[in-house]
Amino acid sequence: MAQLTVKYGVHQTMISAWKKQAIDGMSGVFSRKAEAAEDAREGEVEKLHAMIGQLVVERDFLKRAFGRVTRRPEARNDRTRTPQAHDPTAV
Repeated sequence: MAQLTVKYGVHQTMISAWKKQAIDGMSGVFSRKAEAAEDAREGEVEKLHAMIGQLVVERDFLKRAFGRVTRRPEARNDRTRTPQAHDPTAV
């Protein structure tokens, strides 16, 4: 303490007060960083959920739009297929 008072020309009580403030404030500094990191993570999660929702809407829209234009292979005329040997309903 004496070396600091001589080196910086500050009274010991002032250095003691600063030391006390620093020690008391340390936990707040680190907890604010943790809170800020948590807030950033929550913001990122919300942004990703919004993006997922947008992609689901787009997928459903395209599925409906292209479902009307093209027919699925299962919907084709069954008479064009040849019966399979393992098919019990085939005649």
